[in-house]
Amino acid sequence: MNYQRIYYLSLLGLGLIFAIPSIPKLLGSPSLPVILRSIGGAGMALSSAYILVFSDEPAGPTSPNWRFFGVVGGFALCLAGIVISILP
Repeated sequence: MNYQRIYYLSLLGLGLIFAIPSIPKLLGSPSLPVILRSIGGAGMALSSAYILVFSDEPAGPTSPNWRFFGVVGGFALCLAGIVISILP
């Protein structure tokens, strides 16, 4: 197992940590931070899982740079949800 697989496995876990606890709150009356954290966590988890499964395919429109954008975008949404929930 190389360092990239460990890196994306950790991002997958981090995405699930953000997404799974938000599910009960989404079923109630969700606030903007909860929505951002759950969408961001799901985006991180799905992008990381996609990269882990299809990491050997040739470059193209879904090259690693585009797939990595999903991970970074998901993390940015999670971070925005955390910052909004902290602000008064």
